[in-house]
Amino acid sequence: TATAVVPRMQRQIDVVLATIKKEPLGLEPRLFRDTLLKVGRIWLSVDQEIKLEFETEVTSKDKATGAAHTARQTVHTGMDRQVLAAAFEEIGGAFLMLLEALTRHSSHRDAFKRAAGEARPLHEALAALVAAEGQQSDQRQRERSLVIRKYLRKLDHYAKNQPPEDTINSVAVE
Repeated sequence: TATAVVPRMQRQIDVVLATIKKEPLGLEPRLFRDTLLKVGRIWLSVDQEIKLEFETEVTSKDKATGAAHTARQTVHTGMDRQVLAAAFEEIGGAFLMLLEALTRHSSHRDAFKRAAGEARPLHEALAALVAAEGQQSDQRQRERSLVIRKYLRKLDHYAKNQPPEDTINSVAVE
C-alpha cells in the first residue's frame, strides 16, 4: 500500500518539474530519485483516480456592515494517472540527462562510478517495486509496470559500475 498526501505530492511534482524546465541539471540526484520513486509507487498502486474532497468553513466580513459571515465550502483536489505518467516520464528523462552529464565529467572511469552511485539506489528500488507489483497486478498495472521496466533498462546503463565496452574503446582510441 502507498499513501499519498495529494496536495503535498502535487506540490513536490510541480516544484521538481518547474526546476527541470528552468535548469534541467539544477536538482540534486537525491531529489530526482525520491520524487521518481514516489511517483512510480503511487502510479503503480492506484486503481482509480486519486481524489480528495473535504469541507471547510470560510469566514468573511461584509464590507458595508462589518458583520462576519460563515459559509461552508467544498474543496476538491486530485491527481489523475496521466499526470503521474507524464511526471514520471519527464522527471525520469531529466534524471537520465543528469547521469549522462555526470559521465561526461573529467575522469572517465570516476565519472561512471559517480553516475552508477547515483543511479543504483533508484534502479534497485524501482526493480523491487515492479517485482512486488507484478505479482498482484491487473492489466492496467501491468501496462504501467511495463513503462517503468523500459525506464529501468535505460537506467541500467548508468547503474553499472563502469562504462560500456564501446565507450571504453572509443576513449582508448582518442
